[in-house]
Amino acid sequence: MLRRGAVPDAALPGRLPAGFWRRGYERGTGLVEVRGIEAERFLSAGVRVRLDLGAGLTVVTGPNGAGKTNLGACLDLARAVIARAAGDPAAERLSLYESAGHDGAASFWVALDLHLDQALERRRVWAFVCAAYACSPRGEPAAPSADQDDAQVREWLAEESLASLWSGRLLVRYEAAAVRPWFAAWEFRHGDGTWHVVLEGDGSGQLRRGPADPLAPLAGAGSVKEWLLASKPQAETRLDFGVALEQMSQPVAFSVQSLPAGPGRVPASLRDLATGAERDRVHEQGLHL
Repeated sequence: MLRRGAVPDAALPGRLPAGFWRRGYERGTGLVEVRGIEAERFLSAGVRVRLDLGAGLTVVTGPNGAGKTNLGACLDLARAVIARAAGDPAAERLSLYESAGHDGAASFWVALDLHLDQALERRRVWAFVCAAYACSPRGEPAAPSADQDDAQVREWLAEESLASLWSGRLLVRYEAAAVRPWFAAWEFRHGDGTWHVVLEGDGSGQLRRGPADPLAPLAGAGSVKEWLLASKPQAETRLDFGVALEQMSQPVAFSVQSLPAGPGRVPASLRDLATGAERDRVHEQGLHL
C-alpha cells in the first residue's frame, strides 16, 4: 500500500545516496534521484512488481511479510554488484544474494530507474569520459601523451553533450547456471535509440548499442578516443557525445585503464576521479564510526 503522509513502516526518499551504485557519497551532495524500483523472482517478488517514486517522500505501509524491507534489498543488491568493479567493501555482501531467488528460483533481476540531477554527479560522469579518452591505447610512438589527450578532450567535450547518460536504468540480473552469474548494466536512451554500458559480466566496460542483454554476443571494441574523434567534423574543435552515439558502429571500450609507467604528468581527469574516490572513502569510514 502506498500513500503520502502516513506513519511510515518504511520510508523511501525520492533521493538516495549515490553510494549504492558507486563508491560512497558526499555529505549534502552526491545524491541520485531514484524514480522507480522493479524486480522479478527476487525475494518475496515472485511476479514482476514495480514501485514508481514521485517527488518528495514516498511512504510504504503494509503488514509483516508484505515485502517492504525487500525494497531496500533491491537498492543494496544494486550497490553490492556494482561495488565489485570499484573495490568497495559492499561487494562482500553480493554472495548473500545468490540465494535470493523467489522460492529458490535460480534466476532473478532487479532494476532501478535513476536520474543524476546533481552537478557533482554530472561532473564525475564527464571526468570519467575524459579519463577514458586519455587512457585510450597509444598508437604511434609520436602520439600525444595521456596528459595532452586529457587536456584536449577537457577543452573540446561539452559536459552538456553527456545529458543522455544522466537518466537511465540500472539493471542487475542473476543466472545461477551461467559461467558469470552476475550481470549489470547502465541502460539509457538518446533520441529514438537505446544504449547501455556493461558494468558487470561478459563485455564488462563496453558501451554498446541496444538494450542491455547478458546473452548478446561479444564483439571487439574500439577506443573512446577513436570513437569520439571519428564523429568530429575535421574543421571543428568540439566533441559531441550525442553525435558520437548516433554514428556508433561497434562497441566502445568505455572504461578507464591503468596508464603504463613512464614520464609525464597524471591526467587531470584521473586526478579528479581519484580525489572523488578518496573523499568518498573517507566519508564512508566516517559513517561507520
